[in-house]
Amino acid sequence: PPSDFLLRKQERLLGSITHGLLAQRQAFQKCRESIVSSCPAAAPLIDKFFLEESSEFRQESDALLQFACGKRAEILADRRKAVEPKGSESRRRLRQIPPSSSHLYDEDQLAKWSSVEPAQQRPQKRPAPDANLGSPFQAAKKQRFVSFKKKGGGEQLQRPKIFQNVRSKVLRESLPRKECVQGVKSPPSDFDMLGYGGPKGGQLKNFVDQWKMLGAPPQLIPLLQGYSIPFSKEPPFQRLVPPFSRLAITPPSPPMDGEILSLLESGMIVPSREKSGFISPMFLVTKPDGCST
Repeated sequence: PPSDFLLRKQERLLGSITHGLLAQRQAFQKCRESIVSSCPAAAPLIDKFFLEESSEFRQESDALLQFACGKRAEILADRRKAVEPKGSESRRRLRQIPPSSSHLYDEDQLAKWSSVEPAQQRPQKRPAPDANLGSPFQAAKKQRFVSFKKKGGGEQLQRPKIFQNVRSKVLRESLPRKECVQGVKSPPSDFDMLGYGGPKGGQLKNFVDQWKMLGAPPQLIPLLQGYSIPFSKEPPFQRLVPPFSRLAITPPSPPMDGEILSLLESGMIVPSREKSGFISPMFLVTKPDGCST
């Protein structure tokens, strides 16, 4: 439902429209008197077209004034309903008070109603809370979890067991070394021959010097020195069949060559000083000597 603030704004708007329509009628009456005083023969014609009940101007003006007054009365009823008390008898007696020209209720009748109404209201006693239920605002006590275990024919209380994280327990234990049935150590696999030191991955600590040469942040070096991820099973090691030089070569693509040629013809890309590629004009930067790179 709309708030009282919006209802008051609507009431003021409709009140202004009503006041404007009445002021318009008064201004029209003054103009008619001025015209009739200067031209008495025009009085019957003016009354016929503007003041008779069957004239179109009179009907439209009355309908508009009635519409504005009716809508304002509806808003006044909504505002009065919003402030009505909850009691049925008090609400019935308050509705009998008519509104005044400046207030929702007539001031004199409302003063009489307010002086009689408090004496008729009787405060209701609040029932006392049950002693077994306790205070309704008392915080519930935390109950400790207990379990029952039968031992010797009787029930005994037993505290719950706290199970440790199995994953953290496995990570803390040392991994068993793989040995043959005769007790002889197995020959080193390809994984061990590379210097990784067992079934572990993420051996960044073996490449700290390389990280320093690449310009790694100083705060990252201490983390790399003790970094390792153990595996519960030795991962398979596969050698790369083609050399890395072949993997780095991009195979020829005729469709891509056609796209590059079309971009060259349209001017989207232009040849650069490098013979191995092209660059778009939007990325070119003009140097002081006039060259673009």
